[in-house]
Amino acid sequence: MQNTQSKNLRFITELALFIALFVVLSFWSIRLWGEGGSISFQMVPTMIMAYRYGYKGGLTVGILFGLIKLILGAYILTPFQAFLDYPLTFGLVGFTAVTVPMVKKAFGNKEID
Repeated sequence: MQNTQSKNLRFITELALFIALFVVLSFWSIRLWGEGGSISFQMVPTMIMAYRYGYKGGLTVGILFGLIKLILGAYILTPFQAFLDYPLTFGLVGFTAVTVPMVKKAFGNKEID
């Protein structure tokens, strides 16, 4: 059994690794349409953290991703739009933790970690 301090250290370490992975993945996307629109894999780290740590991990990583994306280069028209497009949107991806019980049920309640 891990103590609280080592669990916190593990969470912070994974948080840092997934944020670094997000930054790397944010540079690549598959352009599909000429007018805009693309597929990017930058949301995958958020979903993995949400699966592993629930809402705490998903929302933390999502909001931090949004803030980093805002810092690294954002198209901002108004402060309200900046909040909606970056921290809020990426944070809401953290709610994929809602699907964890369904995924575990689909895999027969096996330990997937």
